[in-house]
Amino acid sequence: MDVVGDYTAAVAYQAPASQFPFNPVLSAPPAGTCTAYAVKGDLLRGDTLPGAVPPGGKPLNFGAGFTISGSSGTKILQNILAEEPLRWLGSSISSNLFSNSRYLNPGTFHIAGTRGSDIGPFTVSANMPQPLAWTDRD
Repeated sequence: MDVVGDYTAAVAYQAPASQFPFNPVLSAPPAGTCTAYAVKGDLLRGDTLPGAVPPGGKPLNFGAGFTISGSSGTKILQNILAEEPLRWLGSSISSNLFSNSRYLNPGTFHIAGTRGSDIGPFTVSANMPQPLAWTDRD
């Protein structure tokens, strides 16, 4: 059975300058390796990875959230610092027990942010590629 979930979260921080910046959320491991974090808490309910909020980092307010629109419609997303830190967008299960409600299908998505006290309004477009096809799996 294949299970796919589309989730989103957003947060903005102003980090102090550092000679060796590292963020466990943004810093990818070297090619051919992986990184595992053992944390206490619930990452789906707002607990963070150690180091995700840099020491001396200031959370920035970019407003109530933003909208994302694409071929699957438009959704309004909340700021991760809000009550609901991780937002479900859609999912699919290969057994056909539930209908396919995937949101992040291949194509172009447009993201628009509202004005916050620290960050002004913004817009950005991004392309969602075709999903990876896992061949020769057992």
